[in-house]
Amino acid sequence: MASTKSAAIYSMYDYRRYIDRENFSLVMNVANQKYNSLNSREAMWRLLGDWGTPSDSKIWSQGQKTIPILARASLLSTHAPKPTRGTTGWKFYTGSTPKMGHGYTFGEDDMFLLRDAKNNTGQSIQDLIYDSIITNSRNILGGIHSEITHMCMELASTSEIHEASVDGVKYDFTYEFEQNQFFTMSPVWFTESNDGTVSANGSATVLQDILDLQDTLTYTQGRDVNAWMVSKKTLDKILTHPSILGSFLSWKSNGQTQSGTYPATNPEILAFLHDRGVWPILPIDYKSVHEEDGQSVEDKPAFSPYTMVAFNSSQKLFDIKCTNSIWKDRQAYGGIGDNTLYSFVENRIAVLSIWNENPIHNTTEFELYAAPVFKNLADYGLVTLYSPYSG
Repeated sequence: MASTKSAAIYSMYDYRRYIDRENFSLVMNVANQKYNSLNSREAMWRLLGDWGTPSDSKIWSQGQKTIPILARASLLSTHAPKPTRGTTGWKFYTGSTPKMGHGYTFGEDDMFLLRDAKNNTGQSIQDLIYDSIITNSRNILGGIHSEITHMCMELASTSEIHEASVDGVKYDFTYEFEQNQFFTMSPVWFTESNDGTVSANGSATVLQDILDLQDTLTYTQGRDVNAWMVSKKTLDKILTHPSILGSFLSWKSNGQTQSGTYPATNPEILAFLHDRGVWPILPIDYKSVHEEDGQSVEDKPAFSPYTMVAFNSSQKLFDIKCTNSIWKDRQAYGGIGDNTLYSFVENRIAVLSIWNENPIHNTTEFELYAAPVFKNLADYGLVTLYSPYSG
């Protein structure tokens, strides 16, 4: 009798009573709507990249599968909290596309909470379940978009992707750039102390360095670049660098010494730099978090604060190369159980919802095979402004 009673109690909370296979995809698309905008922090990758055409192939290489990506494997030992770097150096990598994914569960405790909410608020079970699915799915989809964004930010600002998971192995990825696409400022613009404090190097001539870099990239090397990308935090330091601020104040006063101080604003200084030929500057202000022991922990900046990137503002840097999930094949084969729902958000992010009756439990998982590749390796330049403290 207990079993029969349990089934009667919980059947009303079964997703399938309210969301069929067609509606499940509609619900997933609603959950993803937040991330269709360039204003979404989690989906900031859309500033830098576009979806590539999904492929059935897991082969991942730069540029129409003609230029291999260089990779150095980092194997995880049983109890190591950090990957152990491979010592054999860089090698060509033409293996599988990195895979990302996570999910959420909906069990007995959640059902009791919904029942209490129904009794206390008068809301229908249908509305409560719908809201629960939307909220949970939106959070999980946000995590997927955050991972793509993290990869794009890291790749744009370092020319590499670190610790991408491929078939259970951690890899670092770099791309076949020409060596003259990388620059290191000398003297450096800033120095970093052991406590993380960053100070301006008064001997650096920042404005002239930028103009020289622009000339080298375009006139000497012939690269089709016309804008800079830099972290917002670093841009704030650049605009208040003594060499920049001194030039600005001298111009503002027509070379005349003024008593007191002038309250210069960042927009004014930026306009001053642009008037002197500095390209438009795109500031990147992005933070992400990861989970440790159930707690939200802020990641180190995905966009390096130590670099500045030259790019072409008329096109995005990346295509997000995608591999179709095998779940798409499984759905096409037919014969799917009544306890299973599939969806493919943006025709790429695969969602699988499975209902187990004993114990009463629903698991919804999301997965995506994807990673960024450059649209054009030639239209890119990376400038190291200063280095992390090294003792």
